[in-house]
Amino acid sequence: KGVRRWALILSELIACRFAHLVICVSESLRQRAVALGIVDPLRTVVLASGSSNGVDLDRFAPTPERLGQAEGLRNNLGIPAGAPVIGFVGRFTRDKGLCELIEAYLHLRHQRPLLHLLLVGDFEGGDPVPSNVRKVIRCDSQIIHTGIVRDTAPYYHVMDILALPTYREGFPNAPLEAHAAGKPVVATRATGVVDSVIDGVSGVLVPVGDSEALAKGLELLLKDKELAAAMGSAGRERVRREFRQERIWKALAQEYARLLEGRGLRLAQPNPSKAVSTPTPGPAIVQS
Repeated sequence: KGVRRWALILSELIACRFAHLVICVSESLRQRAVALGIVDPLRTVVLASGSSNGVDLDRFAPTPERLGQAEGLRNNLGIPAGAPVIGFVGRFTRDKGLCELIEAYLHLRHQRPLLHLLLVGDFEGGDPVPSNVRKVIRCDSQIIHTGIVRDTAPYYHVMDILALPTYREGFPNAPLEAHAAGKPVVATRATGVVDSVIDGVSGVLVPVGDSEALAKGLELLLKDKELAAAMGSAGRERVRREFRQERIWKALAQEYARLLEGRGLRLAQPNPSKAVSTPTPGPAIVQS
């Protein structure tokens, strides 16, 4: 907001002005950057269908072994068998929609006494959530606050639905990870999010800042388990088709090759024995 917002826009403007190519992590973000005059649309590209690095489909796959581990994790977290679980993965800040999520959860608790809220992540100093929201998170016995975890993959299999009521994104990773785990997503119709969740297909999109609409979207999938399962399956198939890491890496390598060839150079062929898992991008990358 205010001076900080314009300072960030100015820094993006300078970086993009001096870049030969600007990689935008989502199409909606590319359109936003162009609309703000940050970048010339002719010098922008979105790798494949978007995202910064894709997702490791196998890591989040709902295999029998992982589902068995999830049952153990549920027990360790104190979640009763059969209790519905709404999950959130990310930073605990106001612009991630924590206030709206807590409001929606408290509303749904009146109808579903066994409902649990699994919050994977921790509070941050910048853009903090209000003290009353912190108090609810810390005191409600059916809100589970894990803190920072090294591996989020097992937690997706504990959830029935991932909620992401964020105000803005570049391209959020959590929806892709949830989809890779076969879970549906209820999220906001925000920049970046609209690229990762297909409304009515892999999840439900609601207006930004609307806790009532968020509660309705969550209730729809809590009530209709067949619809939730179908959306989760559709999301996993879309991740497999469009967001595998190898697809994003290949698209990035192609952009490097195109830039080099335009200057009479060639991209060196990779040595399989010295391959690295994640390429380091050189062009400017707009993420948020």
